[in-house]
Amino acid sequence: TFEVRCHEISDQLQGDVLQVTIRALTPNLSPPTFEGETSFSIEETDAPNSVVGTYTVSDADGDNVTLSITGGMFDLFTLNDLGGGIFNLIYSLELDRETRDSLS
Repeated sequence: TFEVRCHEISDQLQGDVLQVTIRALTPNLSPPTFEGETSFSIEETDAPNSVVGTYTVSDADGDNVTLSITGGMFDLFTLNDLGGGIFNLIYSLELDRETRDSLS
């Protein structure tokens, strides 16, 4: 912490003082990484809300991380945070192979 003082050149006794504090922040040196399969098979007879797969997420800096579904399948799948960097991928609907045999 230090002070910055401003004053008129002709009158150094009157002016204003600003307290300045500088904190060193730790940069995010290690972005989070996750492990898990990229392709899953689901049996047509599997009940909705079954676990399709599991992902393990880690961050070398110790930061809290989260996963999210993007790209249009967020209405068919959810991610369940089990804590400790472990997430289950769960599908939400009954599957009908005759209607749709692949989800991507």
